Amino acid sequence: MRKAICDVNTLLAANNANVCAYSAGGKQYVASLVGGTKENPSGSIMMFALP
Repeated sequence: MRKAICDVNTLLAANNANVCAYSAGGKQYVASLVGGTKENPSGSIMMFALP
């Protein structure tokens, strides 16, 4: 059974790239690039730790 780890309302802006999953130090993470604004045209990387 799949479980949601994030709601789209949590993101600062629209997702602009494929989601990347990785592990470090025995924990798993998901990272995504979200869209930029006039103040930050490069956008942001949002990362979430999996439970």
